[in-house]
Amino acid sequence: MEVSARIADRRLSPVELTETMLSRIDAYDGALKSYQHVMAESARAEASKAESEITSGFHGGPLHGVPIAVKDLCRTHDAPTAAGMTLYKDYEAGYDCTVVARLRQAGAIVLGKLAMTEGAFSNHHPEMPTPLNPFAPSYWSGASSSGSGAATAA
Repeated sequence: MEVSARIADRRLSPVELTETMLSRIDAYDGALKSYQHVMAESARAEASKAESEITSGFHGGPLHGVPIAVKDLCRTHDAPTAAGMTLYKDYEAGYDCTVVARLRQAGAIVLGKLAMTEGAFSNHHPEMPTPLNPFAPSYWSGASSSGSGAATAA
């Protein structure tokens, strides 16, 4: 059965869905450059935990077991937050910003950080990846949320 049909019918477990998304990222994102940082190891751990909880009857919120990605402007305790800048490419906050904390409280699995323009302004830093439009690579994928747009479209 096609993966999208299994997702729609809720037949993919959090682990299967997370692995499917990580496989797509691995297959396509080298060319698209929509991710600044893929958090595969922590995503797999979060998916495994969610699957165990769901199997045991615990439902931890409306996004329990759902893989998502966040813009690289959102600080996370487990990955660098560059905000599109080389100056911060290795900056680790050590905590989750409010939106990430609330997404995780709702049960979301964070796949990674999506690329963006420098400081959320109009252009990409020349040393940072510039996400490509998956349907027309010669067209810009957008401004500040260009990684989010490219990843969603792909």
